[in-house]
Parts: sequence; structure tokens; C-alpha cells
Amino acid sequence: AYFNHPHPPNPGITWANVERIEVGMTAREVEVIVGHPSHSWLPGVTRISDSAPPSYDKTLMWSGMECDILVYLDEKG
Repeated sequence: AYFNHPHPPNPGITWANVERIEVGMTAREVEVIVGHPSHSWLPGVTRISDSAPPSYDKTLMWSGMECDILVYLDEKG
């Protein structure tokens, strides 16, 4: 049988999945959408990007063919 129900996008680093990421999500919620991050950093003297918030506890990064994703986490993750 075939049911015409849309499936959510597969995990991965795509623009469709970027649009599913929302402010307030936990690191685990983002990982469910795009998979395990390829890099992570604790805050340092040098900002990773100009779009970084003024205060954050950790940065996660995913790199893919369509885009790169940076997620900034607060002290609660």
C-alpha cells in the first residue's frame, strides 16, 4: 500500500534541515535533525563568525556540500 504522507527530511546538512532549526533547541534536538557535529569549540578570544552572539558557552559546527551550520549554545545547552 502507498500512503501519500510527506516524510520529514532525512538527517543531514541541507538547507531544508537548516530551516528546521529554531532558537531554543537543545544540542540533542539539533543533532536529531542534522546528525552529529563535525567540530565543537568552547568560547575563546577569537570569534568564530561575525554572526556569533555576544555570549555563549559552546559552538557546534556541521560542514556539508550545501552549507555549513554553526549553532551557539548557552550554559543550559
